[in-house]
Amino acid sequence: GEALFTQALYLSDVYNSIPFRPPIAFLGVFIGAYMYLSRHFVRYLRGLADGLASIAGGNLSYRVPQLRDDELGLIARNINRMAERLEAQIEKERKSEASKMELITGVSHDLRTPLTSIIGYVELLAAKSYRDEAEYERFVGNAYTKAIQLKKLIDDLFEYTRLTGGSATLRIDRVDLRELLRQLTIEF
Repeated sequence: GEALFTQALYLSDVYNSIPFRPPIAFLGVFIGAYMYLSRHFVRYLRGLADGLASIAGGNLSYRVPQLRDDELGLIARNINRMAERLEAQIEKERKSEASKMELITGVSHDLRTPLTSIIGYVELLAAKSYRDEAEYERFVGNAYTKAIQLKKLIDDLFEYTRLTGGSATLRIDRVDLRELLRQLTIEF
């Protein structure tokens, strides 16, 4: 027991020899109180960081809880808004990709039909499988008509890709409506 008493006296002497005891005690109390009072703030910041990590990892359906009405609440609201916009953008891109695949399938079918006819007529012409000059002219005319149809489909496809690619520019011109109607009337 005497050794313990001697050690306590020694520690008391060491403590009393420290010059600025009150500031050190105040600093210790301040740091402790600050950590205790800011724990909710820090926990909320960690929640925001975890939410951002989840969204950055690809979980765009995750929403950060908005528990405050201060700047941190505004940050949570903006994080959620960003996730919603990203989710909507990805869904839009998925629909666009599905639409492109549908378009490619349809165009492939539409291009194949006249091309098959052209190949058939050219094979008939190459094999001289026509009866007379009139049938020869009909085969050539049909092949030409199908080739023009194929060219129009390909031109339409190029026009579509140009318009959807964003490289098209809108040019506004004045049009004489009477002349346009006159030309349409003549064509019909």
